[in-house]
Amino acid sequence: MKCIYCNGKTKVTNSRSHKLDHITWRRRECIECQAIVTSEEKYKLDDCLQIMKKNGDLQTFNRDKLFVSIAKSLDHLPQNIDIATHLTETILRRAIKSKPLNPTLRSEHLASTAISVLKNYDAAAAIKYNSFQTNMKLANDVRRSIKK
Repeated sequence: MKCIYCNGKTKVTNSRSHKLDHITWRRRECIECQAIVTSEEKYKLDDCLQIMKKNGDLQTFNRDKLFVSIAKSLDHLPQNIDIATHLTETILRRAIKSKPLNPTLRSEHLASTAISVLKNYDAAAAIKYNSFQTNMKLANDVRRSIKK
């Protein structure tokens, strides 16, 4: 990897793997300017996964789409963007934890995983997210979604 400052070669001085997230963290030092930077190496799920919609259509997975829907459901909280970042990673970790990984996720599975994670964090956010996924119009719809 090249240095972000001088474009020189770098060497890895420290490396750690995170098994849960399939991420490798590396500390790098530039051989030429001695700058120290940190990099993360992880799989690009947008290239690896597909989502099967309710009607059977396949769609390329888009992490940003999931992130935006989580951030919208948390917009009543301060720092909703930071929280949404962490919750999105938790949702993805839980949704793809099966081994071997099936490259096709059902949209219902991803949505139910998101609702479960959000419910553990903030019930109002879970209800709001669920309202994006379904047509909740009556108070009974909200009550049913809380009981699930």
